Amino acid sequence: MRRGASPPPPEAESRPDPPRRRHSALRALFPTRHRPLLQELSALDRALDLPTTVLIVGESGTGKDRLARALHDASSRRDRPFVRIDAANLSDDLFESELFGHERGAFTGAVTAKPGLLEVAEEGTAYLDEVSSLSPAAQAKFLRVLQERNFRRLGGLTSHPFRARLVVSSRRDLPSLVAQGAFRDDFFYRIDVVSIRLPRLADRREDVLPLAREFLRESARAYGRPARRVSRERSSVSWPRLPRSGGSS
Repeated sequence: MRRGASPPPPEAESRPDPPRRRHSALRALFPTRHRPLLQELSALDRALDLPTTVLIVGESGTGKDRLARALHDASSRRDRPFVRIDAANLSDDLFESELFGHERGAFTGAVTAKPGLLEVAEEGTAYLDEVSSLSPAAQAKFLRVLQERNFRRLGGLTSHPFRARLVVSSRRDLPSLVAQGAFRDDFFYRIDVVSIRLPRLADRREDVLPLAREFLRESARAYGRPARRVSRERSSVSWPRLPRSGGSS
């Protein structure tokens, strides 16, 4: 080697591999081409394995249930239970029994002990759908569970820990309900830790065709039938014409 010449570069085997970008399991399970939604999913992806509560807000049909399931399947809790709780069908009379469970003899008809949905969720995910449907009394009881991280069955004396990750959804604007006094502000601040708003499908039309293909594949798998290709150019689906703003349909 000549004097003053630079040393030869090290062998390629000794060079460290460039860091690879981590594959987003969440975006794979909840695909979208809508850029604002992609940015929100990227932020949500960083909280996948955190125990923080996630609030999903969006109109009916925007995919709240699908995103809640994707959050569970993309997280380290994927092998644990995923329990969906339909708040719209929970009356105050059934709230404690359904969520916390009951012991034998706790009320008329309780011939056997029954674990509640929060107990069934174990260390998985408890998905509370349409949280705005809960009455103020039910909100107060759920708030106590979130504060103390434990609960007792109806008629029971033993405390059970609440270890599940809570995901909450609402199609109504919760801050507006809080301002109207129709939703408890302390409960809202408890569930609004990490939040995401799903835009209407009309505002992300680039997702319509991919979603149609995905739903077709899912239906084909469910019925054991081959899925036909859905394309914009040639399709057996009759796409409705959308009315133009300001004009007649």
